[in-house]
Amino acid sequence: MPLLFIDLLGVKFRWVSGGRSTAEEAFEHFRTLVAWGINEECPAAIICGTVESDCAAIDCRDASTALRIAKRIYLKGFRETERDVKTRYWVRGVIIPRSTHDAFRTPTAFRERANVDLIRYSGDLLDAINIEKCGFKGMRLLIAEELERPK
Repeated sequence: MPLLFIDLLGVKFRWVSGGRSTAEEAFEHFRTLVAWGINEECPAAIICGTVESDCAAIDCRDASTALRIAKRIYLKGFRETERDVKTRYWVRGVIIPRSTHDAFRTPTAFRERANVDLIRYSGDLLDAINIEKCGFKGMRLLIAEELERPK
């Protein structure tokens, strides 16, 4: 089962140029893009997912589902940018196979301080994050070669 990981580009610049309100506006817009991307899928097509500030991780039943969701998000973001160049809600992401069904994020108590949470990411999510940040610039979607091609 593939993991679709998408990251919103340009949040750091938004924070520097427009402050917290501009960054929060971008987070809200990103959540809207993700919601728009997943809403047309039947509930059984999405196993689980998490949206956190400027990124989303979605565990899909198959590669076709992951590609459809990504296509909707990318096209909507790109088309909105065509209309309003100042907005530039561009995304970058990956689709990789999941090796486990562990939770994406697991909160535990920080050993040194019981009142401080420690959040651990699953190995699959760490792989996706690192691949997404691997140095390619601009909007793009990397897809693992071993995922079967949709029919």
